Order: sequence, then C-alpha cells, then structure tokens
Amino acid sequence: MNKKEKEIYNWLIDKPGYLKKSANALKDYFPKEDISVITSALSCARKDYKSGIKIIDSPSNVGIPKSVISNYRYTPGTYYITGCAHAPWHNKLMYEKTFNFLSKEVELQGLILAGDFVDLNSLSSHDKGKTPIQGVTLDWEYKEANKFLDEFDQLNIKGTKDFIYGNHEDRYLRLMRNNDESKYGSSLMSPEDGLKLINRGYNVYKDWKSDSIHIGNHLDICHGEFLNVHNAKKTIDTYRKSCLYFHTHRFQIYVEGLVGGWNMGFGADINAPIFGYASRAMKNSWVNASCLVTLDNNGFYHVEPLMFINNKLIVAGKEY
Repeated sequence: MNKKEKEIYNWLIDKPGYLKKSANALKDYFPKEDISVITSALSCARKDYKSGIKIIDSPSNVGIPKSVISNYRYTPGTYYITGCAHAPWHNKLMYEKTFNFLSKEVELQGLILAGDFVDLNSLSSHDKGKTPIQGVTLDWEYKEANKFLDEFDQLNIKGTKDFIYGNHEDRYLRLMRNNDESKYGSSLMSPEDGLKLINRGYNVYKDWKSDSIHIGNHLDICHGEFLNVHNAKKTIDTYRKSCLYFHTHRFQIYVEGLVGGWNMGFGADINAPIFGYASRAMKNSWVNASCLVTLDNNGFYHVEPLMFINNKLIVAGKEY
C-alpha cells in the first residue's frame, strides 16, 4: 500500500463499523482521494479485519500522531478495568473480593481506572446552598481515596496504569474555570495531585468526554457519555467502534458482529449518601461490576465481566 492507502486503511481498522460502507460512501470522508485509492484500502482492511491479522505491530509505523501514542496498548495480556467507584464511597466488599480473585488467578498486564474514581462531592455544584454531608471535605476525600489507591498499588501490574477523568473528576476543572475559585490556584489540589497519580505511575487523561485508551486494534476504553436506556447501542452507532465504558452505573452489552458496546456497571456503594438524589427505580437499574479485557496475539479483545451480585463474586463457578 502507498502512504494514502495506508492512512485510509488504518482509519478503517480503527473504525470497523465503516467497513460495511462502499468506497463511494467513504468518499465523503476522504473527498480529496481518488476512488481507486479508497477501494484498495477498503479491500485490504476488510480482508485483514475478517481474518484476524494483527494489523498494527506498534504505534510507530502507522502514522499515529505522537501526542496520542501513549493512548494505545498493544501488549497482549489481561487488563483490569473499573469505573465509577466514587471513592471514598466505593463498595469495599466488592473490591476486597475482586482483589482477592485477581491476586490468586490473574496475571495483569495493565490497569485502567475509567473515570469517577473519586466522587469530589465537596466540589459539587449541585450541592451549593445545601447542607453538606457531615465531615466531607476535599482533604478527607483525597485522604480516603488515597487509601483505596494503596490497595490498587498492591496488585502486580506488569505494564501500564491509566487514569481517565470522569465527569466527577471534571468537577475540579469546571470549578477552576470560575473566576472566584481560580484565584486559589494550586492551593486547591487537582485529582492528579491530590491522589499522587504521577508518583504512583499512572498515565493521566483529563478530557473525560474525548479521552480514551485503545486496547489493540478494536476496543476503546472511556468513561462513557450517553445515559439513555439503550446506551450500548447508541455508543456503537455513534462511534462505529467497540467501546467499553461505565458512567451510567448500569450493566449492558450490545454486539453487532465484531463491534460491541460494553457498559460495565459501577464500583460504588449503592446505599452511600452521595446517591440521595437517585430514586429507588434508578438505583434498581444499577449493577456493581468491573471487568477484565484480554488482548490476544492477533490484536483482538475478549471481555470478561466481573459482576458483584448479592455480595458475591463468582467466576467460573468459584466464589471469592
């Protein structure tokens, strides 16, 4: 393939939903390219995607901008992914049992904390003018969340550790955009500093609506965006690529062929006072869960949900 064909080829592999389109339809996305170039790239991408060939060996040979190379994970192995823990109001029993399972049964290549790790209730704009939860301060939230992160540090992670901001970490960024609060500067600690993320070895991604971690050629890990009932289908209809996320606190899977939307629940204590806004019906739709994603040698992903039901974590018939 020439350079132009390769660029289109990599774009298609990164967005496999578009492999269903014709070359003429793809012309809308590449208006300056000759139809023969698009046809050639489309043909190769369809063939390689279907056969399971490992398309990309490393980010250096595919024209990925240097600014986003760190978002790509190509090392085969198993990655533990969790989101919406809302520490310090995380489900302590869920994580105790999950860490027990991981330490005994899984060799981890990577760890991804996919947003809303810390609640930052103390910075919530929704609670302005209301009686605060007794004892909740920003210092206390960071102190308790750091204790939780210490437990993650006990996991044996061979490779990368990633921390994606969610809409709750974004509370800090939104606050600092206000004139009155911005005057506090570094005295008002960010989640990155308050949780000592850099010192702990995490890669940090702060744009919760746009940032994602790419696992192999076919799966994006992000915090999540949509809240509608059929959000898994909405997600793949929008991005035309497999996505794994949290955000809604619900558990939902929708798969079309090799493109899947994976909404993997949440890690918080459903009875925590921070969820006082939620109706009983809303809470009944929430599911405590996290997951494993294994990247195989051909660049394909395999999701294994870890659902915590009735205070039990059961994997392959064994309770932990």
